[in-house]
Amino acid sequence: MELTYMSIRDNINEHIAAGQLFYLPPLFASTEAVRIMIVAPDLFSDLQPSAWPNNKTGQRLDRLRADLDRFTANDRISIAPFPQNKPKTAYMARIKPVSNEVWDIRSTDPNPGTRV
Repeated sequence: MELTYMSIRDNINEHIAAGQLFYLPPLFASTEAVRIMIVAPDLFSDLQPSAWPNNKTGQRLDRLRADLDRFTANDRISIAPFPQNKPKTAYMARIKPVSNEVWDIRSTDPNPGTRV
């Protein structure tokens, strides 16, 4: 039996083609995407302005979308590389175990914040 290997990029593209993942380009066309962000369908739906209610949840989603666009637009961000003693204001923080190289993006305003 011959094993075939798929690159991570091929695997992601297969999930995008199947509608299981979505590219999240910056909301404003004038903002050039330097990094690529790919999200799950539920998050993609929540990050569309037409889905935002006119309340605190909508305000939180609006801010989260702006924070995610900062990442794709290559804006300056702060990181916390170590899970212990990370500043509450860190934009991006590594999650334990650090060997997995999993990071979360922290949208801290308004309070309570949102992590992706």
